[in-house]
Amino acid sequence: MKLILLIISLIMIPNICFGEEVHPEEVVRNRITYLNDGNLDRFLSTYSSDVEVYVYPDRLLGKGRSRLRKIFAPMIKKGKAKVDLLNLLVSDSYVITETKNIYDINSEVSITIYQVKNGLIKSVRFVRDDIVSDHLKKERAKQ
Repeated sequence: MKLILLIISLIMIPNICFGEEVHPEEVVRNRITYLNDGNLDRFLSTYSSDVEVYVYPDRLLGKGRSRLRKIFAPMIKKGKAKVDLLNLLVSDSYVITETKNIYDINSEVSITIYQVKNGLIKSVRFVRDDIVSDHLKKERAKQ
């Protein structure tokens, strides 16, 4: 019995001392939950302090949590932001979501690509049809 307890203790020590890393899917699901709950601080805590936000593929919208706070605070404070998760795909540190985003009385379905490192969202890429179409046109013109 003592041997079993010793083995269990040794297995648990790394998780207790170093913390168990949160899986990328859980980070993104938490982000959605905190947004829907209207909890701005918890929502922002899912992001790295130096997060980079893009419109796909590489148009930079901003960097850092403070930028995200400026974008999301008005929506969350009014209680008019809601996200319904429709589909989710995970590949290593990347999570791709299809969501229905509801703001006030408007809604849209969107695709978002999250890169998660060390339990925090490091980068976000919002895929928009008009941007993707423009990108594909440019790529075809190069050929």
